[in-house]
Amino acid sequence: MNNVMKRTIKILNLQKIKDSEFELGDTNIIIGPNMSGKTTLSQAIQSIFLQKGFIKNPVSHGEKDGLVEYTGKDISGNSIIVKWQFNNEENKFTVAQIINEKVKIISDPKQIIGLLGNYFPLTAKDFWEKCKYAEGRKEIIDKYFISVFDNKEKERLNFINQQLTNKKNKESSNNLYHQRTEINRQISINEVVVNSYSLSDEEIDILSGETIEIKIPEDIDLDQLNTAILTASSIQMTLSPIRDKIMQYNKANKDLEVYKGRLISLEKKINELKQEKQSILSNGKLPSGLKIEEDSFTYNNMIFDETTVSEAETWLIIINLMCQICSAQLLTIGSWSEFDSISKEKIIKLAKQYNKFIIATEVNDDTDQVEIKIIN
Repeated sequence: MNNVMKRTIKILNLQKIKDSEFELGDTNIIIGPNMSGKTTLSQAIQSIFLQKGFIKNPVSHGEKDGLVEYTGKDISGNSIIVKWQFNNEENKFTVAQIINEKVKIISDPKQIIGLLGNYFPLTAKDFWEKCKYAEGRKEIIDKYFISVFDNKEKERLNFINQQLTNKKNKESSNNLYHQRTEINRQISINEVVVNSYSLSDEEIDILSGETIEIKIPEDIDLDQLNTAILTASSIQMTLSPIRDKIMQYNKANKDLEVYKGRLISLEKKINELKQEKQSILSNGKLPSGLKIEEDSFTYNNMIFDETTVSEAETWLIIINLMCQICSAQLLTIGSWSEFDSISKEKIIKLAKQYNKFIIATEVNDDTDQVEIKIIN
């Protein structure tokens, strides 16, 4: 039974598709005129592998609910039937795994993903667009490349990423980068206070501990005493702001040294985490030739950034890389017409080499409905 089950996708009441079943081969080109349901069919297949119904208001044709049913193999070669039952509010995924003619029903999303493998909903073009800026490259590293590691390594890498990001969310709200930003802010505030003081000679004398004394004779009369008291009071009023200023200076200077010490300690922790991340990334689980830095990467010495010239060559290299990183059998590459005949042959060869089946789309006005053209 496991050997004869074909790869198919059946769709009921999903947007533009009312009731259709499609056989899937190794290379599948979804063809049809514009607005015929090409995107719907592609998204239906992707939803199965993502275990996520990302189509808004999926139910169509006046029905209350719908179904997508995929028949194929799991990553171990066992036959599976994956069902996505949905309405416009809820999604439910289940898998029937068939081993030696025994059926096992699975509904836990993590277990289903374990059977289907990690699928990345990126075309080569999407991947390439993200490579053109630092945040996009970092997203590819953190979200896709890290998937090749085991759970313990993933947890550690995710923890490090949360500690070393400027993005604010629940997990990173008080991470090392945000702590560093706050410490630098406090250093700037205290440096302004410290640098704002310009002490006169008299203020320097006070700072050095010298005092101003007023001597009152023993035979002083009442008027002279009142005058001396007023003089002392005037001096006190003059010196009080100076003393306050000196106290503020001393406090700011002390705080400045404390924050500088904290910054040194924090930078040490940040560098240690960066080194740990690089050590994990360099342990050999990534495809051979892939080298990763903090927000950049190279593959066989090719740099992925805005300076790369040949998009056609880059897309082929990206597809090769995705075939190795993505453990799922599905590979979506976008518009088939964007590749020349030589590139198409190379893509088909890569898919067979890495045991993937390809989904691509192509506008074709010769048919009035969505179809799948299989290239084997």
